[in-house]
Amino acid sequence: MIPSYILPDLLISLIEASLLTYLFSRLLHFKKSYFIYILPVLDFIAINFTNAYISNQMLSSVILCTFEVFLALWCTSDSLAHRFIFGCMPFLLSTLSEKLILLLAKLLFDYSIETAITQISLSRYMLSSIYLLLLAFLSILLVWIQNNYFTKDHRKHIHFPFPILLIFCIAIFVSILACSQFIECILSLELYAANLPNDTFQLLQMIGLEFIIIIFFLFILLFYVAHMHQKNATLLEQKRQLQLEQQQYDLLIESNQILRTWKHDNQNLLRTLQQLISNGEKEKSKKFLADILKDTDTSLSIHYTGITILDTVLSQKRFIIQKQNIQFQQELFLNENFSVGLDNVQLCALLSNILDNAIEACKYVSEQPFIFLSMKTHKANIVLYVKNSSDGVYLYDSTSTSTMLKLRSRKQENGHGIGLERIQQLVQQANGICKITPGQHTFEITILLPMEDENDY
Repeated sequence: MIPSYILPDLLISLIEASLLTYLFSRLLHFKKSYFIYILPVLDFIAINFTNAYISNQMLSSVILCTFEVFLALWCTSDSLAHRFIFGCMPFLLSTLSEKLILLLAKLLFDYSIETAITQISLSRYMLSSIYLLLLAFLSILLVWIQNNYFTKDHRKHIHFPFPILLIFCIAIFVSILACSQFIECILSLELYAANLPNDTFQLLQMIGLEFIIIIFFLFILLFYVAHMHQKNATLLEQKRQLQLEQQQYDLLIESNQILRTWKHDNQNLLRTLQQLISNGEKEKSKKFLADILKDTDTSLSIHYTGITILDTVLSQKRFIIQKQNIQFQQELFLNENFSVGLDNVQLCALLSNILDNAIEACKYVSEQPFIFLSMKTHKANIVLYVKNSSDGVYLYDSTSTSTMLKLRSRKQENGHGIGLERIQQLVQQANGICKITPGQHTFEITILLPMEDENDY
């Protein structure tokens, strides 16, 4: 016959396993949809196995925590640090809840630990119910903190140095075990130290409660430090990106000034050449013309749109495109005085990132690569369209909810890898729309930017 306490204990284990699945489903991303059904079954088996066959509670705790971390690493696809942190959470929350309930029961109601552990009674089931409610509350609280204090774009990663994170988590884990053992010793004193002064016993109970509070705030500190580290890393990356954009813009302005100077000098050179031809000095004319062609940089050729910043960007990028033997076509029909919700530096960054990505994609194509660029006004909008060759191989970020940010750059050099994200940021800043079409042989991006002045069109 099955003992009467078995079914309630199995029910408690089932609820604990369900709460673990709830945490993982809300905080992590499962690799396969069916893992959400396998996970509670495996955890339910592990909980009952350790309860039935491992009498040493500390060893049982270590085995169960290790198994739950393994489940997080195996079933989910987030960053290693993220999986490690939240893999430890179910064990840590359950341990805190259990010890806190026992300690408060003893401190507030003088409930005997011997009764709680050895006797099957209504009081024990009441404590178990309160324990499950507290565990559920802490689990929901953890999910709420994650959803409200971590932005959606950053929720998929906790950018934190893994060695420091590992030390931090081990410290918390050891603290939990030490606190657990300390509280058990306090609660067991009534069994082995009947002559202990009541004031001393209450003081030890308060110390145990303070231990729990300190560890709870240690959790909060871990979240806060990880969040601030992530925020600082993001700000540094944005600052570096803005510096690169400013440097590129300054370089383009300098190149444009060189073009103006060259145009002025070229007029003088042509007049000199004309004079030599008029004087019949044929040999000197040939030599002078050869010197001009020798000193002329092919990178100075520019395709005028009448818009300085676009002319300079196109001139620079076209030189790179020609150097890499990429076919290039462009259709530019723009008003010189058009304005969108971007300044010159940002407009330069937008066009440069798009063309850089197109040039990069052409490197992986075996056949003749091409790039087609079109910029036109349509009603009250600027329509920017780029189509380029592609090998059909794309890197995706499975945790991203944005269509644009699901694609990741294949560029590996310093300063690259965030071009698509930067394009999306700039388009959103200008209240525009961005659509990408990754195909098997081509890649297309269409951007619609609303113009600010009705007179622009």
